[in-house]
Amino acid sequence: MTKPSYQLTDHPVGSLREIWTLTFPLMLTLLSGSLMLFVDRIYLARYSLDAMNALAVAAMSNFIVLIIPFAISEMTEGFVGRLHGEGQLQKLGSQAWQLLWFSLFCLPIFILTSQTVVPAYFGAGSLEAQYSATFLNFGSCSLASIALMGFFIAIGKTRLITFTTILANCVNIILAPILIFGTPFTPSLGIQGAALATGLSLGFQALLLLSVFLRKRYRDTYGTHLFSLDKQRLVEMIRVGFPSGVSRLIEIIAHCVFFSIMRMAGKEALTCVTTVQSFYILTMFSIEALSKSVTAILSNLIGANAGSLIQKALGAGFRLHLIFSVIVTAVACLSINFALDHLLAEEDLLLLQNSNFLTSLNIATLWMCLFYLFDGFAWIMVGYLTAIKDTKFIAYVSALTNWLFYVVPLYFLVSYAGAGGVTGWIMIAFNSIAMFGIYLWRARRQLLLSQTA
Repeated sequence: MTKPSYQLTDHPVGSLREIWTLTFPLMLTLLSGSLMLFVDRIYLARYSLDAMNALAVAAMSNFIVLIIPFAISEMTEGFVGRLHGEGQLQKLGSQAWQLLWFSLFCLPIFILTSQTVVPAYFGAGSLEAQYSATFLNFGSCSLASIALMGFFIAIGKTRLITFTTILANCVNIILAPILIFGTPFTPSLGIQGAALATGLSLGFQALLLLSVFLRKRYRDTYGTHLFSLDKQRLVEMIRVGFPSGVSRLIEIIAHCVFFSIMRMAGKEALTCVTTVQSFYILTMFSIEALSKSVTAILSNLIGANAGSLIQKALGAGFRLHLIFSVIVTAVACLSINFALDHLLAEEDLLLLQNSNFLTSLNIATLWMCLFYLFDGFAWIMVGYLTAIKDTKFIAYVSALTNWLFYVVPLYFLVSYAGAGGVTGWIMIAFNSIAMFGIYLWRARRQLLLSQTA
């Protein structure tokens, strides 16, 4: 019996096994992606603690430029998923091509920003400016990879993404130490070398995905050779993706302000939040993978008018993330001190003799785990709202909660109450709880409306 087009695996639609089958390869993929940044931090921690902290600030600041294009590029997943659910397979390739064109159109913007805005913002020659300017020159490679990955996720080909991402990470692991520390034949580029290694690895991945996308089997089945620009379809994808990008931009700006506030609290507080954030970066792959799986499954179900299975799929997503949270909490609490002991440069090891710092670090880790739990729940809801194109609401919520429950209260606590790194993570955790509650209310309302329509 031939399975329907909206069934992406051999397991029952909306089941825990289906979500796990899609999520696991994506987890490996996104873990590899997180490892690029994490590996750079490991090397830079050995190179200089100042370089590691600068990377944390610069990488977050880069998203101010990249996050809206990223969100638009991710629309491939939802739009292709709907067409796949409807069985219109020959239109899938052309739909993906619109965002490949979009990635090319963004290239001049990225280059101009790296040459003008970045030096003005960070200061010419600063560590942050060196990383940010170098990485932004590879921004279009990231957009092309995201668009192509969205295409393959929407048709259930997640293992391919895993394979290409692992290869790209191998390139990064080889290039990063060579470019950061140098060799007898090449200079040490420090933090700029970390950005260059990551950018080249992303370009390598984009080319790999494009070569598969253009193979004959995909051209014949999905029309991936139909590369002409369709302005109407591109504008529609931008229209839906832009609010989601704005919401993420607001969140990234809030996090940038967060790091500035933590600088006010002192180097010890900044190192505390940066260290815990480094662990979160290493674990956030599971949240993003699960959200992408939920979006792909629900987009296919919506395209096939199989809305009765949506609640089943959401419930399976919540159960799976709860399992992830238990594992992450156990690993974080057992390993955070050990990891720090092996990451710091020799001149910074004295920090580990500071009992107050170690206590703050362990408490902040617990709050990070609570944040991980509710952030994951919130992103499952975002996956559903994205599938139904309710992205404007996501932007409104982000604009409200990130400033009302997070940045503004934290500023006053640090400025007037002497709060440190622990308080920073407490505010992040409470913000994630608020966002989840609002998204859950919206999702239930939209589900009821769709059932009564």
